Amino acid sequence: MALVSAPFALTACRSPGPNAASGGGSLSSDPCVAAEHFFKSHYDFYYEDPSRCEALLTPRLFRALKQQYDSFERTRQIGALDCDPWTSAQDGEISQPCRFTTLKVRESEAVVRFQHMFVLGPESRTAQSVLMTFQRPSAGAAWQVSDLIMANGGSLVALLEGNP
Repeated sequence: MALVSAPFALTACRSPGPNAASGGGSLSSDPCVAAEHFFKSHYDFYYEDPSRCEALLTPRLFRALKQQYDSFERTRQIGALDCDPWTSAQDGEISQPCRFTTLKVRESEAVVRFQHMFVLGPESRTAQSVLMTFQRPSAGAAWQVSDLIMANGGSLVALLEGNP
């Protein structure tokens, strides 16, 4: 699994439009802040018990992750996801520069791009990006991660649902 370099400092979120953060921002109003918080606090969400971050996930993504997690706990076999969805790789790590940018915000949907450097070795640095999609049930409700479009272009939720 990929490891995040530590200490890990991220660049400020860039959120254009009326939902931009002012000062510290809040998870309920700024999807960029929600994305950065999720990345920093729940990097390992894809292989740990998803119950630890259930409130931050849409029910669909939670079910897909829970099914994958429960299957692994029963069989000790790696399921559909055989890589780190942040990097689309089994080895390597995320390094600076890193940036979260809000690409789209609607009342109940948002998309945030997470750009970073993927480092596989001293001579191998590649710029990558992951799209984090968010949903919320109503205006003012907290943003929940609904999917990750991985660096390889694949949807995490589609991969998990397609390979129970």
